[in-house]
Amino acid sequence: SMHKIISLIVLVIFLNGCGGGGGSSPSQLTPIPAQENNSPETLDPNTDIFIPKETFETPEYRNQWGLDFINASDAYSYGASGKGVVVGVVDEALDWGHHEFLKENILHPDSVLTYSGNREPTPLEKFHGTATSSIIAGRKDNEPVDRNMHGVAYDAQILFIAIELGSPPSDGEYEPIDIPAFSWERFDEQESKFYEELSSKSDVINNSFGFTGQITDYSKETLQNTFPKLINTFASQQETIFVWSAGNYNGITDTEGEQVNAANPGILAGLGYYFPELAKNNVAVVAVDQEGEIADFSNRCGVAADFCIAAPGVRVPLAIPNNLFNSLSENEKSNFNDNRENQIIVIGLACTLSENCKESLLWVIKKSEKNKQIRIIEKTSFELVELVEKKKIDYAIVSAPTFNDSIRNETLYSEKFVVAIYKGHRFEKEKEVDVQETYVEVDNKKYINRIGCEWYSYEFKHKDGDVDYKKVFKCIKDNEKSQDVVNTYHESTAALCVKAGLGIAVLPESLALNYGLIYRDLKGPRLAREVSLISNKAIKNSIGPSIDSLINAVQVQGL
Repeated sequence: SMHKIISLIVLVIFLNGCGGGGGSSPSQLTPIPAQENNSPETLDPNTDIFIPKETFETPEYRNQWGLDFINASDAYSYGASGKGVVVGVVDEALDWGHHEFLKENILHPDSVLTYSGNREPTPLEKFHGTATSSIIAGRKDNEPVDRNMHGVAYDAQILFIAIELGSPPSDGEYEPIDIPAFSWERFDEQESKFYEELSSKSDVINNSFGFTGQITDYSKETLQNTFPKLINTFASQQETIFVWSAGNYNGITDTEGEQVNAANPGILAGLGYYFPELAKNNVAVVAVDQEGEIADFSNRCGVAADFCIAAPGVRVPLAIPNNLFNSLSENEKSNFNDNRENQIIVIGLACTLSENCKESLLWVIKKSEKNKQIRIIEKTSFELVELVEKKKIDYAIVSAPTFNDSIRNETLYSEKFVVAIYKGHRFEKEKEVDVQETYVEVDNKKYINRIGCEWYSYEFKHKDGDVDYKKVFKCIKDNEKSQDVVNTYHESTAALCVKAGLGIAVLPESLALNYGLIYRDLKGPRLAREVSLISNKAIKNSIGPSIDSLINAVQVQGL
């Protein structure tokens, strides 16, 4: 039916965004029991009824940001809930007792939930499969459960196939798989039969495994000779959509110590590049964040652009197996924490912070974020505030007089602005300098324009009671355009220019002290800047260090 087609489209747009197929490769896929196709009869919704999309935008819906990102409620309005759709999920294991799956007929009777020898997977082994399946078809219940969510196709049925996967490579271990070094005949034979059987029972098959290496690392002839039967199966099963993660290897360090530029998807995700007949029903998926930006870790579409889509895949709410953490050993708990959510935290530091201040703050951040990979971005305060507003970074330490309602901020310290001068300057005889006199130096082309300067914004707030950032940027840019004024992003360069007698500069006192500059206080109302720790209110628990620890760190520097 048309509703089933719409459900399939919405499902494929979202499917696999959690990063399935991160590179683990199967030793052997679990065979499906040879039973008759007993997929549930397709039930078409009432085509004459249209339900306003707002009806579906419940708290449960809102908790899953990916649903709103792909406008899922629009599809729900037309009855596209996934009803009548069977999704095959080939993944490690599933916690079928999780509340997201406690719904009649959500699990296909041909599902395989244990490993060979009828071994029950551990809670840790159930993590990825549970997370992926909840994103696909977690039940819609509106129960008052903490962080409750529902799947994109909440009325779909899951045909889950548990497979044992190896661990993906860590930094320093990545290298493309050496295809000629292995014998693939048995694998090709088994996998072609496996997918032919699974396709007869599924509308969509989500594959949470892959091989290291990009599709362009191998020739068409190599792949044709290695996987002839598997390729033929994918091509012949045109009624089934195969979904593959593009891969999660961008930026990983290879065995040669080089960072991998994953410009193209992995082998299985990219087969349609060499075999165009596969591009009709095989989809490669890259991960994007809430702003639609591709995730740092995700392989790119590259040569697979014609059959590649983007799906929400960064900090997507998902189901976690029951009792997972309590079931882990201390070593497993450490490894789990180290790898959870890729454990990359991006922190912004304003370029106007003094060297001593930055050093103290970085020690505290490093200690509090010890289980994470830390990335530091140094920009102007205004640029960092914008990145926090757009949820591009986790948190930042900046100076700005005002923030919008989306920003959570805690003041770390305040300090006065002073005017830094060079030896022999006329201000050297003064105890205090009138602000207007500094503008005379600007007119005389004897002013050092610090691109990241926050002074203008605080002065506008003092004069007007508010900050017109357009005026602030105009002042900075007007000075930046002048060829007769020194312009720099770097505080060390600004300090050296002042010492060399190229001009004066209004700057925070800590910078003057840090670089040993001669300085004078400003006359009149003592304008001071506030340095704050900021984060986006929409991102919970994004800040590792406590406010007190950061405040103590800067107090050591006398701030």
